[in-house]
Amino acid sequence: MSIQFRFALKSEGNNPYLSIYEEQTPAEATERLVNAEFCYGSRVTKVTDTVLVLRTTYMGRHEIAVFQGPAEEMKKLVALATIFPRAIEVYHESEEYIAALAEKVEAAAGLVFKGVPKELALLVPVNSEGWQVLQRSLLSVFGATEEEMNLCVAQKMAHKTVCAICEMVEEGIFASFTEAFAYAKAS
Repeated sequence: MSIQFRFALKSEGNNPYLSIYEEQTPAEATERLVNAEFCYGSRVTKVTDTVLVLRTTYMGRHEIAVFQGPAEEMKKLVALATIFPRAIEVYHESEEYIAALAEKVEAAAGLVFKGVPKELALLVPVNSEGWQVLQRSLLSVFGATEEEMNLCVAQKMAHKTVCAICEMVEEGIFASFTEAFAYAKAS
């Protein structure tokens, strides 16, 4: 069995001008959810046991991504789509985030004076926030401990690497996340 992935890119007129349909394994779907949806600011618009719908608005265009499959195969996607939005919301309310954002806005202001448009100067640093929250959410869905999550965040691994590690731990290739992180660091 597999997960069906559908994607539509729509312009302001709301007419799709790009559509994609793919069958994916749960691991491929998880990697897509993390790297191609949440990393680009997708918002969850619908979650059921068998369907996950996300929407991204980018430069006047709307992207709709739909993951659909049997409940057992959708289990981790649904959990991640439930946990991550709340975790990032809590993070954005934290003093740590507000202080970091203030620093980045100040740094971006320096770029504006160098001729970079204000919108672009602010966009890059703000979008880079929250990667730790995303990785922690992903790892928690796969059963990592707090200690293992801290280890992962400290190593600043790419999301793609963390997705691969989650899959390998789930398949029993590594006995624990700690073992997998050590292997990834040594590689």
